[in-house]
Amino acid sequence: MKRVIQIVLVSLMFVVPILGFLTTDPSYIIKSENRTLAKFPKFGTKDFFSDLVQWYTDRLYGKIKISEKFFTHFYSVYADESFSPNRLTVLGESNWFFLGDAAKFVYSQHTKELKIPISNINRKITFLKNIKNQSSAQFYLVVGPDKHGIYPEFLRSYIYEPAKHRAFDKYKHILTENGIEYIDNFECLNNAKKSLKDKHTLYYSNDSHWNCYGAYIAFNNVMSHIVDSYEPISYSFTFSSKETGDLTRNIVPPKHGYLDNVVVHNNESISIQEYVTDGSSYLKKFFNKNSKDDRKVMIMADSFGGSFAPYAIDYFRNVILLPRVEIDGILFEQVIKQEKPDLILYVNVERNVFFD
Repeated sequence: MKRVIQIVLVSLMFVVPILGFLTTDPSYIIKSENRTLAKFPKFGTKDFFSDLVQWYTDRLYGKIKISEKFFTHFYSVYADESFSPNRLTVLGESNWFFLGDAAKFVYSQHTKELKIPISNINRKITFLKNIKNQSSAQFYLVVGPDKHGIYPEFLRSYIYEPAKHRAFDKYKHILTENGIEYIDNFECLNNAKKSLKDKHTLYYSNDSHWNCYGAYIAFNNVMSHIVDSYEPISYSFTFSSKETGDLTRNIVPPKHGYLDNVVVHNNESISIQEYVTDGSSYLKKFFNKNSKDDRKVMIMADSFGGSFAPYAIDYFRNVILLPRVEIDGILFEQVIKQEKPDLILYVNVERNVFFD
């Protein structure tokens, strides 16, 4: 009997790894660690043997399936990293990905009571008031809602309730009290989401940004607030699946089946001229001789402005585009005084409104 047990144990030492090697999908995503399986290391490298051990353990027969099936819930309750300041990407339900708290505590801004430092708020208010006071132009803070608030059903809910809190709602009154007019696109996007066809989305499932259709809904909402008798330009949209995004750069993105990538088709004849002056690569100007509105508009935008600005370029006679991540407040002031815009739109993703 002892001999039989020895044979069985020795056999298992070989059978379990071999079964793992034969049955493991090399593109499998380890959900608890947000990574693909380790690749076979290159011989001769400094970490060859430690990498070889990782490659081996990743492929032990049944190891990953068992750990994810029986311990995921336990791990999530007692060691959830979604709210760790070091966590950049969080895997949600149905293979949706979200920014974690490494990006301005964005996950916590939508899942638990979060106190924003008063110094952050005062700094942003001072900055916005200074920009506004550079000219007599209409000034609006345009808020691009975080994906977390528009699609909370895909957030994991082991500890905190998704969408129970929204930090911006708690502090937005301070903007009004300081004379900063803002346009929050949260409600209009939530309403538009309800009318979309199945699997069509306003945001990318594997990226932190809204797609071109989400930006279109927001643009129309903004224009309805600031343009009398606003008449939208006619567009059509083609939906498909986005293969990768800024939240899945280092892994093979899992299949999700959502139609989140959008191509915009302009149905009207519009002629746009783009030019850059004074060798300033950060400053882009656009002239539209077929515009519906003859005003000069300045758009100060973060990455959410990349999908938003093209609609303004189609609509207004003159558009000046300033990517905020590349220039500071002093240059903003200089450009405003030089260009004398009629309207200034400061496009800001929600998570950064009080954390810039």
